[in-house]
Amino acid sequence: MITNMIVLLCLSALFPVLMGTDEVKSDCFLARDCSDIYSSGKNASGVYSITSLDGPVQVYCEMVPSGINDRGHWTVILRRMDGEVNFFRPWESYKKGFGNKEGEYWLGLEFMHQLTSRYQYKLRIDLEDFEGKKAYSLYESFSVDSESDEYKLHVTGFVDGGAAQTFGYHNGMPFSTFDKDNSGLEFMHQLTSRYQYKLRIDLEDFEGKKAYSLYESFSVDSESDEYKLHVTGFVDGGAAQTFGYHNGMPFSTFDKDNSGHNCAKTYAQGGFWYNNCDYTNPTGLYWWGKDDGSLMSGPFWYYWKSSYKSLKTVTMKIRRVM
Repeated sequence: MITNMIVLLCLSALFPVLMGTDEVKSDCFLARDCSDIYSSGKNASGVYSITSLDGPVQVYCEMVPSGINDRGHWTVILRRMDGEVNFFRPWESYKKGFGNKEGEYWLGLEFMHQLTSRYQYKLRIDLEDFEGKKAYSLYESFSVDSESDEYKLHVTGFVDGGAAQTFGYHNGMPFSTFDKDNSGLEFMHQLTSRYQYKLRIDLEDFEGKKAYSLYESFSVDSESDEYKLHVTGFVDGGAAQTFGYHNGMPFSTFDKDNSGHNCAKTYAQGGFWYNNCDYTNPTGLYWWGKDDGSLMSGPFWYYWKSSYKSLKTVTMKIRRVM
């Protein structure tokens, strides 16, 4: 329906030309992001339609006229503000996006990938706690890989606006949801299939005695091979050749042979680029200020508050680098 409306608007804009008149006034403009919206003369923050490979997408554009790290035409990709939207959702929801563009929402991983694969973007994350204190993090470069690469996150060029280097901990991580865990074995496989890795295992007993085992080569097979373990080149640091007994074995859990930590289900109650598991959890459960940090499931930002206490607002937004 929206696509049809855009086509009709374009046709109506061409009508004066078909009638032989000289003047053409047209609002037919296929905006790619909020920067294009701003360039078209619209400078008020609000919900606008922009184009994607799958058709029109509604986004919230935050138009900021001034400030060194504030100024820009920001396309909001995530907003938490009142707990009205449930963020404990499956992979397909995070892929396509969900929520209310005038309130809480997640833009969608696929559209983030489409945007950041065509242009260079900055990312700004605004935070506010329930005492009214505010902070932000800025990254000069932000991109998201394709679904075939598990929507892996890439951020560089950190600028500290008081929120500290928390989000950067998740750099290079694939996205995870409760029904698709990419924070454990799958990531080990991705790492060890591209580069050679060593493995060290450190041990300590209750008397304070320590030992280790070192393997010069460590790798994990793909899910189709049940994440089978491979270790060679043992070096004894006092722990003896114990782990090597499991060399060549497939991974197993009580219900299936392909689970890592599954951070999204066990700890975080949302979806994110988890890294065993997280120091920030912007899609976690909203606790309306009733979380003292012990729950570790809300939208927290550890290195800002040195605590897992939930925040009042979290906003993530990107801007194309001109």
